[in-house]
Formats: sequence, structure tokens, C-alpha cells
Amino acid sequence: MSQLTARLPEDLVARVDRAAWTLSCSRAEIVRQALDSYLAGLEVHSAASLGMPCPDLDTLDWDEIERHMLARD
Repeated sequence: MSQLTARLPEDLVARVDRAAWTLSCSRAEIVRQALDSYLAGLEVHSAASLGMPCPDLDTLDWDEIERHMLARD
């Protein structure tokens, strides 16, 4: 597995930390899942703009997860 380094705003890091705590996983797993979901959305958008069928996606509802996390605070 390759490593990627990125600088993130403090508020985004805090959201990642809350998600990791809520889901009992690592920051890295949250970032991997978020990037995978985001890139899958781009693929769907690109496919739709070309008139191609959209791929099936198994994505998380991040708004629902965030609401759940904030309710635990």
C-alpha cells in the first residue's frame, strides 16, 4: 500500500477524528473511505455525462454519519 501525505484544515481533522472515534477505526480508514466514495461519485458523474450507465456503488451516507457523530458529543 502506498502512503500519501496531505495538509488538512484543523476543522476537517477534527471531523475525521470524530468519525474515526464513532466508527471505531483509524483516521487512515476514514480518509480511504472518503476518497473512495468521492472518486466513485466522480466516476458516476463522468459516466452519466457521457451517456453511459452508472456503476453500482456501495457508498456511505456521510451526512447521516456526521449527524450521528455530532449527537454523541
